[in-house]
Amino acid sequence: MSEPRLKVKPRPGQSAAGSGTPPDLVPLTALVAEEPTARLNVQIPAKMRQQLKIRAVQEGRTVQDLVKQLIQGYLASTHEAVR
Repeated sequence: MSEPRLKVKPRPGQSAAGSGTPPDLVPLTALVAEEPTARLNVQIPAKMRQQLKIRAVQEGRTVQDLVKQLIQGYLASTHEAVR
């Protein structure tokens, strides 16, 4: 006696054949061409870290994104002040 087979519906943007590649995805070559990254470790007060994590969750973002935005803003403002 054979068991019934599980039927899986394709996700939106996925063909019935199961390619799984939505048409709006960024090509892999664009991801590979991104600027290399480097790790930055800093010591901050625990309460400040907690507040940063809470703010990131409230905004639906990552702490990494917030820190990068803050650093970019700082660098842009100090660059303008030097001119």
